[in-house]
Amino acid sequence: MKIPKLSAFCYTVQFYELVDDCIDENTGQSKPISMPTFKAKAAPLKRSRGMQWRANDLKLGDTVDIMVRHDDRISEQLQVRYDGELCNIISYQPDDSFSFGGYDILTIRQVSERN
Repeated sequence: MKIPKLSAFCYTVQFYELVDDCIDENTGQSKPISMPTFKAKAAPLKRSRGMQWRANDLKLGDTVDIMVRHDDRISEQLQVRYDGELCNIISYQPDDSFSFGGYDILTIRQVSERN
């Protein structure tokens, strides 16, 4: 894996934790809410044509891959706001090398309007 240049980390992403159901004062219905937790710098990763075909076969064609500095707080249970859109983390590939300057890869998908 080729690590992008530092200048490629041009996005600041906000991570959110889904909190238990909260009552909507307007409707009286309960719904989960997203609470901001921490921010990180991110770089978009481009897929090769073969990787995109594979993603389409796995029904991941509508996802985006981003790279962030390794952080133990990241998990697939979190949501992330990337490029102005709230997204679910579909796949999380942490850097387990225990070396300085490790990077994690997140595959994210925009949250549907029905959620």
